[in-house]
Amino acid sequence: MSGVLGLAPCLTGENLTPGTEGRTIGSPPRPREARGIGADTGWAPEKPRSEELTMRPAAHHLSIRASGADALFVSALQRSDDLSAGQIRQAIAAAIGTFDYSGCAGRVAQEFGDHPETAAARMRWARTVVDKVIGHPAAA
Repeated sequence: MSGVLGLAPCLTGENLTPGTEGRTIGSPPRPREARGIGADTGWAPEKPRSEELTMRPAAHHLSIRASGADALFVSALQRSDDLSAGQIRQAIAAAIGTFDYSGCAGRVAQEFGDHPETAAARMRWARTVVDKVIGHPAAA
């Protein structure tokens, strides 16, 4: 055995061919620039564009509508009921108060697993109703 501290050369890297540092057995060689050695890689995090910053409120509205649809989905309200906007908002608030947002989402997922056909129809109804009650962000 030779090498540093009595370790085998394969463990110390003494027997490595120049340019093979950082490789594992069987991996193809990478150019030095790809490893960030000897050249400026030019990588820098991108700055957010102004369009991306203005889109965040729209995504927030989407998540509110999605959470509202989940809550309406798990509520006791039925599609056949003649419902006012106030009753729908109250049912959504009650479901969120009872199950929280993640609990509503979990119950939706469970229902889709147990009864996918009826769950799909109920979710279409819930999303349509929530869109009418909460409104579209573009209309605001």
